[in-house]
Amino acid sequence: MILNVKNIDFYNRKELKNERHKINVNYFNGIWIFAKCALSILSIHYVNNMSR
Repeated sequence: MILNVKNIDFYNRKELKNERHKINVNYFNGIWIFAKCALSILSIHYVNNMSR
């Protein structure tokens, strides 16, 4: 019985780590997409100012 409880605890910890990892990956993907959008907007502004 104690062994089973330990196994469940270990499994839950592993799952928790996986969830945290997923959240981190999503967070960094969001930042990356935001940065790409910001860069594209800045580059468009820059090109428009240069062409004037």
